[in-house]
Order: sequence, then structure tokens, then C-alpha cells
Amino acid sequence: MAEDKRKGRKPTRIEYDQRIELTYQLLAKGQRPSVIARAVAQKFGCATKTVKDQYLSRARTIMLAEIARAKTELRAESLALYRAIIAEPKASNRDKIKAQERIDKLLALEISQAEMYVAMHPEAAKTDDQSSITSEQRAAGLRAEILGELAKRGVSLETGRPPGNNGNGQAG
Repeated sequence: MAEDKRKGRKPTRIEYDQRIELTYQLLAKGQRPSVIARAVAQKFGCATKTVKDQYLSRARTIMLAEIARAKTELRAESLALYRAIIAEPKASNRDKIKAQERIDKLLALEISQAEMYVAMHPEAAKTDDQSSITSEQRAAGLRAEILGELAKRGVSLETGRPPGNNGNGQAG
């Protein structure tokens, strides 16, 4: 009889998982904690304080773990897509350039306009005190040198191969 008067009872593992899942779903929909607490408490007959103290905390932890994993996976998928666009022979130059820009942004390789200016005008970076040139400016200068060298050799910036080489060892 004392058991019948108890307000709460320890949930089974399955019921606990269901409580967390409902809490997670409501949280993902943007519901306020008070609304979530009332909905979960009403469905499972538990205290709203328990929902706020335990289930919301656990649901947030799961959500944060998924977000962290998702970012890495999404970056990898995006990188693969952009590389496929660049490798696609039928892709337009515009699409290839946009894909490369997205890769640069994704991998934090973008350079600022100031860095681009220094790369295009190395004399602007030369001063009496070479320590005033940042490592980013030096990197931008190196990028410009590499691009210039590739252009001298006639390497296509689209394909990474000399003109007339289709990548399978045959001309054309």
C-alpha cells in the first residue's frame, strides 16, 4: 500500500530512454524548458523538477555531441563534393572556381584583400624592418610565386595539368 502512494518510481531503462528521447525531440523543436518539463512529466508521470534537472541536461549533452560530430562529417562531405566538382571535366570554369573558393573557406585558406595586395605587389611589403611582415603576408607572397611559376610552365589552373594533357596519358 505504501508503494501505491509513492508519487514517483524509478523508470526502467527503456522508459528512461523514452523520456530522454521525448525531451530531446521537444528541445530540438525549440520548446522552452518549462513546456518540455510539463509535457514529459504529464506523459510519464514524473516530477517537472526531475525533467529539468536530469532529462534536459542529458538531452542537451546528446545534442552537443551530435552537433560536434555532425560538423566534422559535414565538412568532409562538403570537401568531397567540391573536389568532385573541380575534377568534373564537364563542369564550367565558374563552377570550378566557386568550388575552390568554398574549399578555401572550408579549410580556412582564404586570404584577405590586404594579403592579396601584398601577394600581387611584393614591393609593398618590403620595409626596413622585415619583422613587420606577417606570416600571412609571407604565405600570400609564396602563393603568388607558386601561381606565377605554374603559369610560366603552362600548367592549367583548372586541371592542374599542362594544356593538351587530359589526365589519362593521351593528348587531347
